[in-house]
Amino acid sequence: MLKVGGGIIDTLTEDLGVEKQNATQFADLVTRQRYQSEGGIFVILNQILFSIVSRDRDRPYSAILFLDNTHIVDKESRNFFRFYLRNSKVLPFFILAGRSEDSECRAIFRDLKHIQLEPLAGGDSKEMLLSLLPESQEEPLISRILELTAGNPLFLEKYAEYVCECGLDSELPPTIQSIFLSNLDRYEAGMGELLKKLSVFAGAFSLDDAVELQAISGGEPEMVPAVLSFFVRQGYIVQQGNEFYFRHDLFRRTLYSALLNHNKRILHGFVADRLAAQPSPKHLQLLYHLLESGRMNEIREEIFKDARHICSLDYVKYVDAILESISPDDPEYLKFLFLKCAIYQNTGQADLADRILGDLVSLCIEQKHSETLARVYHILSSRYLRSNSYDKALICGRRAIHYYREVATDHTSMSNAQLHYANAALYSNNLELNMEIIDSIRTRQHVSPFDNKSVALVERYINTGEYSRAEALLQDKLQRASPQADEMWFIGYHKLCSLYLRSHNFERLRPICLELLKYQFATAQDTSETYSMLAVSQWYTGGDGEVDNALRQAEYFAYQMQDDCNLIETYRLLAVAHYHTRRLQKAVDYAEEGAKVGMKYAAYHHQFGLVTLLSEIYTVMDDPDNARFFLKECDFIVHLDPLLDSQEIIVYWYLKYRYEEKIGYLEKARSCLDDEKRRISDPKLVQRLLSTRIFERVIEEPVTPAVGH
Repeated sequence: MLKVGGGIIDTLTEDLGVEKQNATQFADLVTRQRYQSEGGIFVILNQILFSIVSRDRDRPYSAILFLDNTHIVDKESRNFFRFYLRNSKVLPFFILAGRSEDSECRAIFRDLKHIQLEPLAGGDSKEMLLSLLPESQEEPLISRILELTAGNPLFLEKYAEYVCECGLDSELPPTIQSIFLSNLDRYEAGMGELLKKLSVFAGAFSLDDAVELQAISGGEPEMVPAVLSFFVRQGYIVQQGNEFYFRHDLFRRTLYSALLNHNKRILHGFVADRLAAQPSPKHLQLLYHLLESGRMNEIREEIFKDARHICSLDYVKYVDAILESISPDDPEYLKFLFLKCAIYQNTGQADLADRILGDLVSLCIEQKHSETLARVYHILSSRYLRSNSYDKALICGRRAIHYYREVATDHTSMSNAQLHYANAALYSNNLELNMEIIDSIRTRQHVSPFDNKSVALVERYINTGEYSRAEALLQDKLQRASPQADEMWFIGYHKLCSLYLRSHNFERLRPICLELLKYQFATAQDTSETYSMLAVSQWYTGGDGEVDNALRQAEYFAYQMQDDCNLIETYRLLAVAHYHTRRLQKAVDYAEEGAKVGMKYAAYHHQFGLVTLLSEIYTVMDDPDNARFFLKECDFIVHLDPLLDSQEIIVYWYLKYRYEEKIGYLEKARSCLDDEKRRISDPKLVQRLLSTRIFERVIEEPVTPAVGH
């Protein structure tokens, strides 16, 4: 393996001009010597592709990148090209091929010119066929094959193989599917049947999967290794490492259609059981096999086990299946309709979310049912909270809780609504109401020690500057939490990362970020923000050689996000990370992107950190006109009197003094800075705070003769 890896490195560095570090990472990936996350893989591939394409940067024609089978291209590959197109200034000439046009690929490659490839002309088809057949073929046979294949090169190849293997006197099957199936009849007993069974795996499968499938379906498991090796040699199956998959999806679907429906359900059920027994099951694959085996009750439970289900459109298919399987009068129907609306809302599909919300509102008026009202107001409260419309969030949150109490069954939804309600009160600076709501959140004994009540308290402590209380609560709850990572475990440690970033405790921040990145069910937003915080911690703790990789991965996951409101905070953290690591122009780019989204939704609370940061960066870049422009945006937000970030407000008052020269502004900046130093308390961390951004200038700024207060 090392020899192979070394050969890869030499080829990439010597022939393609790839940097040694990127070539080594790619070799590790190919030879499976080091684990890489999805983001890590794509960052490496991005660098390799960039190096290859860049060779032709100054030539008349760019490199050509051919992508085949786009009708079945997987989500991860689409994500990679989305990332590459947005992140690279040097692009190849793309050629995409597929059996049908893929709308999702079209959304990524927006300038594609669609070309319908016609079948081979008669003369070309005949020439290809004659090159594949033995000499001296009868003209009727040639004509019949040409008629059946209709100029399709794959079909011509398979019919030629059939004739060569079965003899000239054999009757030609009427379709390519018939050829696939008739070929199986020529093999030893059981071989074709095993291949049909394996077609239930829509993706890759392992040797163990195949052996277990054969055993549970009454076949001979001992024959599986040899049969798989045979079909790999025949070209029906491809082996990559320890995994196998069908070379042609058309062939797999043909085999699958030949299975009896009853047998399909049994086989899918086996695969579902095997997936469910894994320590960390792949939820979407499990849901697919549960659906195909008709186990709807299990789908209704399984769908909630993935923390990402509320933020992924991939789950809509299964929610729809549940809704179709139950009556609108079923108490569960409303729950899953609510879930579908929430998924659309969280993924930026506003039109679709509004359509379902309209249905829910109609149900409210028609049924006058408390649970329907509770869920509608819950959705509205969440929507208004995310867009910083805190007055509306408070109104809807209060009503949601009132109706949930009338129903008194769904404690989880009520707790989530209370968390939204508490945060709306906090951010609107109504601290008394915020504490009142937190006190009313029930602590449930059978759930994680870090529950919604803890989340609300930590959010309060961090935003009101009670850092020591926030850390003590987090440490206590997380130490008592289950060692098996779950959604609440992740939220708790993510809050702890935010706290350590704020207090500049980068030594503690770094290992927690690395631990969080192992959590496979984190959303794209969570992962991007964790990588941004990791980059800052690496910069200040001697890991600056790893900063570029962390920032690229933060960018990659940010590009996967689909909800604008969530992007505001993610872009802010990306901008902060680039600013800390001295990448000023990148910091400006991300901060301005975030500010655009904030302006679009009038999300003033989240926008404050962005426009303050932009004013500060432009000041550092000696661009007073742009600095003043964004400072004016800050003014409008400050006058609304929300609960503002305690560190950004220091910067704001300092910049007000810098550009308006009123001594009162500098006094406010210094007073706020003194408060922040007391909150952090540790002298080492306070000194680090003063060495970052422009906080030290607040202390050292010479006083200009006062124009007034």
